[in-house]
Amino acid sequence: MQRSKLLTVLPLVIAGSLAARALPAAQEETGNPVVAASFAPDGRLWRVRPGKHNLQVDYSTDLGASFSSPVLIQPPRQRLQVDPEGAPQIAVDTGGTLYVAWNADARSAQQSFVVTSRDNGRTFSAPFSPEIPGTPTGAELRPLLLAHGDRADLYFLRPEAAGKRHGLLYRSVVAPGVASPPAAAQIAGSTCECCRLAAARDTDGSVVLLSRMVFDGGIRDFGIIRVSPAGQPSPVLRATDDDWQIDACPEHGGALSIAPDGRYHLTWFTQGRKRKGLFYAFSSDRGTTWSAPLRIGNETALAGHADVLALQDQVYLAWQQFDGTRTSVLAMSSGDSGRSWTAPRELASTTAAADYPRLVANDTAAFVSWSAGRDGYRLLPLEENRLRSFVPGSAATLVKQRRNDRFLLVLWSVDCAPCLREFEQFKELRRQGRHLPLLLVATDGLAERDRVTDVLARFGLQDVENWIFADENPAKLRFEIDPAWYGEMPRSYFYANGQRQAISGGLSAPQITAWLDSTL
Repeated sequence: MQRSKLLTVLPLVIAGSLAARALPAAQEETGNPVVAASFAPDGRLWRVRPGKHNLQVDYSTDLGASFSSPVLIQPPRQRLQVDPEGAPQIAVDTGGTLYVAWNADARSAQQSFVVTSRDNGRTFSAPFSPEIPGTPTGAELRPLLLAHGDRADLYFLRPEAAGKRHGLLYRSVVAPGVASPPAAAQIAGSTCECCRLAAARDTDGSVVLLSRMVFDGGIRDFGIIRVSPAGQPSPVLRATDDDWQIDACPEHGGALSIAPDGRYHLTWFTQGRKRKGLFYAFSSDRGTTWSAPLRIGNETALAGHADVLALQDQVYLAWQQFDGTRTSVLAMSSGDSGRSWTAPRELASTTAAADYPRLVANDTAAFVSWSAGRDGYRLLPLEENRLRSFVPGSAATLVKQRRNDRFLLVLWSVDCAPCLREFEQFKELRRQGRHLPLLLVATDGLAERDRVTDVLARFGLQDVENWIFADENPAKLRFEIDPAWYGEMPRSYFYANGQRQAISGGLSAPQITAWLDSTL
């Protein structure tokens, strides 16, 4: 039986700061803790939150301290199907196109919808569904969006057929300006249709998907599928060997991240005969072999629903635990590609209903995106102190590493009033959505680390690349930066196209925007 229909005829209802009106406060709080978030190339943090019959999309330019007035996306007369394992999806491609995907309720005729926006979320396309051959009414899909280049891939699951105990994995390509996506192509079978998918892009451009599979004997362990840039899938490669035999829905997907050096990082939950609990492992040969599973979290506190993120040699793990009263988010990190780890630390907790923790990153830092009912949304930084020590040789290294980039290097101090006025300019430009390639160097010394951190947080600048003088002879550091600099502050250096321009005194917004526009 073939059934495929594109729903493109129903318009969207939109409202927002750039569309028509701001939503009343009562509408802004959806009451549902499930939130999806993603950083865009320009540094904005985009967020989608579900209500009962609509989705709300907004963005933040100050790391979640405040958000724009939300835009409403009204699905076509269908109740949303929302839970932490099947959360809506949001992604932004390199051209700035915004993609949002979600599930309809299992009682609805269609199951999965996508909209796109090419004007920074002011307006969205009409919702459409991928063409899914033979999708039965009542199917439960787990959409996953992965943006890259000027498009996004949409992956989703569905039951194979009535009475079957496993599902099928599909892929569809969504491109901006295209009225409807092509027919979805099946890329794998024998999946567990209730567990969320995970995906990461490999160094060769392939997409690596992680799915709980149904192996022979009803074993629900994890497998990976490589999808080539041309869309060709590989056979399933088994990633975990836990021997979890269960005729039920685990409702517990895994997570996968691939570092720039090609190392795979995996975290998953199992109740198998060989091991039980929450685990982490890495692979240096594209999933052929894996390191010994590392147990994480407190099993007696229901540790689970973990996420993993790899940035160069730095790897982060975050998960949730529940002690019968409070749900907590915990995290730990590795600075050597997963070989050793810091002790777990609690980032936040709540007695309210909570979403699963999800890891996100911008150009300079990693965060946990988390929402907890009445406690609201939080973007939790993963590094307790991101101030780097500026020592002899640091200046030359910074410039060498960025020899092909444009950036603005600013020397400042906590006791410098003009410096703080300049920070106000930076804060406002970022609020307007301007991407500032900033490197800030505090000249106060390590004894003033706490004051420096407080000032950066006050102006929302803790996510940029921050340094602090860390040598007993600051004159030596100043001389290495610029032999012609006598120490006046703020002192700024515009770097672009191999040239450097030095300016003493506070920069104005017109000066900064003129430089940004002239060096595009």
